[in-house]
Amino acid sequence: MARRKTWLPEEVADGTRYVLEACGQDKSGAVLVQRYVEFPDGNVIVLSERKATPCRPKRKHVGSASSLHSRL
Repeated sequence: MARRKTWLPEEVADGTRYVLEACGQDKSGAVLVQRYVEFPDGNVIVLSERKATPCRPKRKHVGSASSLHSRL
């Protein structure tokens, strides 16, 4: 049985899962994520849909290979 809540309990049972599922895009192209909590007894709490935060790659070191080897 799924239900909507505005809060979650401070403690949850072992085996409780926080689930994120990509569920499409908005008009700007941002990915929307559906969120819910599944309890071991089968109860589900549906949380509000959110926009996914974009992933950014780590900053790459710019320099020559020789400068890299001199630091090793």
